[in-house]
Amino acid sequence: MLIFRHCSILVALFCFLSGGLLVAQSRSLSAPAKSAQATQSKPSGTVNGLAPVANPASSAQIRELLDLTGATRNAHLMVGRMIEQMQAQAPAFFPKDFWTDMRQSFQQLDAESILVPYYKKYYSEPDVQKAIAFYQSPAGKRLVAIQPVILQQTQKVVMQRAQAVGQQVWARHKQEIEALAKQYQQGGTSGNTGQGSVASHTQPGIQGAPKN
Repeated sequence: MLIFRHCSILVALFCFLSGGLLVAQSRSLSAPAKSAQATQSKPSGTVNGLAPVANPASSAQIRELLDLTGATRNAHLMVGRMIEQMQAQAPAFFPKDFWTDMRQSFQQLDAESILVPYYKKYYSEPDVQKAIAFYQSPAGKRLVAIQPVILQQTQKVVMQRAQAVGQQVWARHKQEIEALAKQYQQGGTSGNTGQGSVASHTQPGIQGAPKN
């Protein structure tokens, strides 16, 4: 059922937001300081130009940084708003206690336990100490304070623009997909229909996608 697929997406999104907010906030703090290791050839295991650090931060330091940045709190806020939107669009037969349970379950989700080992892998102790010092400063506290406001004020605009992009992509491929769906239903074969029913993927989860 589509609603349950959305639930699994929310779980992934929650972890992504919790971690992504921290990365976006902290990346610039460690960018100016380049170690000698960074100037050498990239070792094996490098991902997107980042190699595991030799002196990782402690779990306590990572958790302190997550708390100072408000990353997890902001992720909770965004996911909570997404659940509200899901509830508004869901069939009327979904009981209220389902949505209550979902909200409470996400509130109890410990994203930090998932994120900490990965941040320890790529965040050195000196970098985390610098980031913590920044978020304990007036400028850092100000940044944390305004982020929920920015997220709240921009979320609707971002979703509207994302929906418009989805509709534009659908419009460009509508005839092609409907022709493939018709061919598939008639028992035809196509190199583009090798994975499941094309018809079942017509208008894939795009709000406001044209019905005709």
